[in-house]
Amino acid sequence: DLCKYLWRNITSDFWEVSYASKVDLLYSRHYFRPAVTTSYMFDYWLWHLRPLGYHLNNLVFHLGSAIVFFFISRRLLDGSLWGAFFSALVFAVHPTKCESVTWISGRTDVIMGFFFLLSFWHFLKITSGERTVLAYTVMLASFLLALLSKEAAVILPFVFLLYDFVYLSR
Repeated sequence: DLCKYLWRNITSDFWEVSYASKVDLLYSRHYFRPAVTTSYMFDYWLWHLRPLGYHLNNLVFHLGSAIVFFFISRRLLDGSLWGAFFSALVFAVHPTKCESVTWISGRTDVIMGFFFLLSFWHFLKITSGERTVLAYTVMLASFLLALLSKEAAVILPFVFLLYDFVYLSR
């Protein structure tokens, strides 16, 4: 049964899982976000309909993003521990993240943000000389998972180019 549900999450519209009839699908937005629907599936498997588990999952992804943001900041701030800590703390508690983290339905932003930052961090490792197969694999896999979480992740290659233009061209 797990494989059947996993396949359905990967091949279905984001909203199809919750719609009762195909008529309702005519009015949906036809988003493709299998990473998010799969995370909901595993949450249901672990927590059933207890919302605490779903909220914890959002919080874990957000804390993971804050940790990755710390490492990105440390690299961009030339190793400044306190500067990186302060910027990651501001990122973690900033009110603009509140809805995405506290609302279960905001998971699309939280998961996309985590994988977006993870991909960018590995890009920074690669550009600083750590050119390993693992770094390239994690960068590309994270980018793919970010894309499969929310469409806004499509800007990541432009972020790479902007970083190259601003930091590496000096």
